[in-house]
Amino acid sequence: MFNTKRLLSVIGLPLCLGQASAAVVNSTFSMSVTEVSVGQPGNVDPTHPLLGTLGTGSFSYDADDIVTGNEVLDSTQFSLVLELFGQTFTQADDVEFPDAPTLAFAGGTPYALDFIVGELHPALPAWPNPVAIDQPGVIAIRLGDSGFGVLNEISPGVFSTAGGGLLVTPIPGALATFLSALTGIGVLAGRRRNR
Repeated sequence: MFNTKRLLSVIGLPLCLGQASAAVVNSTFSMSVTEVSVGQPGNVDPTHPLLGTLGTGSFSYDADDIVTGNEVLDSTQFSLVLELFGQTFTQADDVEFPDAPTLAFAGGTPYALDFIVGELHPALPAWPNPVAIDQPGVIAIRLGDSGFGVLNEISPGVFSTAGGGLLVTPIPGALATFLSALTGIGVLAGRRRNR
């Protein structure tokens, strides 16, 4: 006897035999770099040129996974894309993938994204999943505070995050010394002209 169900599963066609299809929810978000730490987290540079850099992203999830309205979805239950510095990052780029990222809900609405991307670098923890970041000097990217980006719904399915942060490498010691020496020479030259 011919088994239609087996044939469909073998050739990869979906089996819609009496089952409703999943309702995939697609959302977008925007973020702006609101904090840049130099050398180590917390060493904030309020005038760094990367402040204000804009990024965009999207995430998708199955509405059937939201039962109580207050779920936290793991990296296998949603897809995530972040575009920043002309580079595309996905949930597979999180430093703790597959344990992260996560997407949290409150009252049935996406509430927060936990997402951190980081390189293999001596200034950073030995993360299990380091990823190269193409922007020179940037060694880590996080959404929101400590990798927890609070989502603000602008309109249905459109969100912004509370901001994002970067960890950048400091100016190498020799170059910093050279630059401070030039500054000192400039100050002395200015004093000499004023006499």
